[in-house]
Amino acid sequence: KREAEAEKARKEEEEVERGRKEAEVEAEMAKEAEEKARKVAEEEAEKARIEEEEAEKARIEAGEKAKKEAEENARKEAEQRAKKEAEKAERARIEAEEAKKARKEAEEKAKEEAE
Repeated sequence: KREAEAEKARKEEEEVERGRKEAEVEAEMAKEAEEKARKVAEEEAEKARIEEEEAEKARIEAGEKAKKEAEENARKEAEQRAKKEAEKAERARIEAEEAKKARKEAEEKAKEEAE
């Protein structure tokens, strides 16, 4: 009888350990997804900044009449790009939040299973 109880306890321990390992893997994956989303958001913000600088250079180099046209076009393009970049950054931020939430849940699950 004691052997059966010991075997049952050992199996339960193995199950808890397996659950803990799975939760650790899930937490790591969520952390990686969060990091990737953060990097994408940073890259998109940098691209938008560079494009704004390029638009500014184009305005400076253009002639007076062309300068006004270029300013208007560059402004519209920059606004469109900025809007798109802001949307990308927002999506990346939401993905990062979701990944962070998933990681927390996985960590809590691991903690619960460990207890």
